[in-house]
Amino acid sequence: MNRRKESLTKGVIAGIVIGSAVGMAVKTATQPRRSKFARTAGRALDTMGTVMQNIADMVK
Repeated sequence: MNRRKESLTKGVIAGIVIGSAVGMAVKTATQPRRSKFARTAGRALDTMGTVMQNIADMVK
C-alpha cells in the first residue's frame, strides 16, 4: 500500500511539473517575441528536468 502512495505522489508531482512547463511555453508562445520564447521554454524544460532529478534522488 505504501508503494502505491509513492507512485501516486510521484505521478501527481510529475503532472504538476509538466503542466507548469507546458503552461509557461504556451503563455510565451502567445507573446509576439520569438527569441524570448525559445529562451523561456528552454529554461522551463531545464527546471522541469532538475525537479524530476531531485524527485528521483529523494525516492532512492
